Amino acid sequence: MLLILRSLSCLQVCSENELSCEHDCLRVFCTFLVQSHKMFSDVMQLLLDMLKREVLDNCKQSMQYFWLLSSYAQMGTKACAHLFSKNCFHLLVSFLIGQSPPTTPTTEELQPRRWSSLQAREFGQLHMTLSTLVMHCDVSPYRTVAAGLHKLSKLHNALPESLLKMPEDVHSALYGADSVRYIREVALSCREIDSCDTVANVDMLVYCSFCNETFSLIILRQIMNLYVSIASNELKPIFDVLYQLLLLEDPLQLFRLRCVIDCYIDKERSLLLKGMLSVIKESHLTDSRRSYQCIKFLVNLASKCPVAKDYLMQTSSSWHWAVNWLRKQMTDHCWTPTTVLPASNEDFSRKSFQRTISAQDTLAEATALLTELENKDQLSYMDVSDLEVTEITEMESEETAVDEALEQTCEMASLATAVVHTTSKESVNVTKTIGLDEID
Repeated sequence: MLLILRSLSCLQVCSENELSCEHDCLRVFCTFLVQSHKMFSDVMQLLLDMLKREVLDNCKQSMQYFWLLSSYAQMGTKACAHLFSKNCFHLLVSFLIGQSPPTTPTTEELQPRRWSSLQAREFGQLHMTLSTLVMHCDVSPYRTVAAGLHKLSKLHNALPESLLKMPEDVHSALYGADSVRYIREVALSCREIDSCDTVANVDMLVYCSFCNETFSLIILRQIMNLYVSIASNELKPIFDVLYQLLLLEDPLQLFRLRCVIDCYIDKERSLLLKGMLSVIKESHLTDSRRSYQCIKFLVNLASKCPVAKDYLMQTSSSWHWAVNWLRKQMTDHCWTPTTVLPASNEDFSRKSFQRTISAQDTLAEATALLTELENKDQLSYMDVSDLEVTEITEMESEETAVDEALEQTCEMASLATAVVHTTSKESVNVTKTIGLDEID
C-alpha cells in the first residue's frame, strides 16, 4: 500500500513537469494491476478500506487518494461497475456526509456539515468520482414527468453509450433519505473546490434534474438558500451552476424559472424561499452588490433563454423597479474622466456596489429589456383599444340595422293600414250601389 501511495506521489510530480505524463503513468500502473484480476481486486479493496481510518485521519493529504479513484472511474462503464461492486459509492458518500442522523422534513437541512469549508476544499476529486459514478447510471426510470419531444442538452462530458442499473446506494443519495444532505454538499462544493472539478458536478446535477421535479426542487432549494446567505463575492460559482440548471430545456423549465425568479413555497416544510426579484429589493440598502449581481444574472439568463425572457416580462413592475434602482446607482457613483473603472463587482470583497465597466453593460442590457417590455405593453394596450373600437363600431352598425328594420316595418304597417281603409271604402260604395239598383 505504501508503494501505491508513493506511485501516486510520483505521478503527481510527473504531472507538474509534463501534462501527458500523468495519464501515461496511470495507464501503465493500472495495466499492470489489471493483468492479475485477483491482485487488482485486492488492491482496490485495500484502497477503499483506507477510507475508514487512514484517509479519515489525514483528510488534508487526501487529494492524491481521491485522484486515483477518480481516474479509475473515468476509464469507463466496466471500471464504474467494478467500483459499485466494491461498495465504493456508499463508502465515499458516508465519508463525505457521515452517518444519517434521525431527521424530520423541517430539520434535515439544518444538520451541521461533517467537514468544514476549509477541509472540503481538498475533496474536488472525491466529488468528481461520485459524479462520474452517477453519470454511468440510468436515471430515466426515476423521471417524474414524460420528456415528450425534449432531449437532454449536451453536457460538458459525454454520457457513456451503455448505462448501468442504478444501485440502491445511488438512489438513496439522489432521491432517498440522504438526498438533501448529499446534494447540499454538492451545491456547497461549487464554491469550495476548483472550477475544473466543478464541471463534473454541474453535469451530474443537470443530468439528474432532467424531467425530475423531486431532484430539481432539492437542488434549487439548496442554491436559493446559498444566494441569500453566502458572501456576495462567492456568488459567481453558485450562479454558474444555477445558470446551467435554468437553461435545461424540458417540461419543468418554466417551473424552475418561476421558483428562482419569483419564489418557492414548500407547504409541507413551511418554507418560503425568496426569488431573485425579492432579494434585489430587500438587499438594495444593506448589500447592494448582491442586488446588482442578481440583476446581472437575470439579464444574462434572459439573453440566452427565451422562456426566461418571456416570464421576466410578466413581472413588469418588479423588473421596472430593479432597472430604475440600478440606473440610480450608476448615477450616484460618479467618477472623474481620469479614473480607471474596475472590470467587475465580482472583483471586490465588500458589499457596496461599485460602478464598473460590467455594470454599465448590464444596465444597457437591462434597459433594453425594459424598453422591449414597455413597447410590448403599449402594443397590447393599442390592441385592446382597437378591439374596443371594433366592438363599438359593430354595435353601432347593429343598432343602425335595427333602426332601419323598424322604419321599414312601420312603413309597411302604414301602407297596409291605408290599403285596408281604401278597401273598406270601396266595399261601402259597392253596397250602396247595389241597394239603389234594387229600389229602382
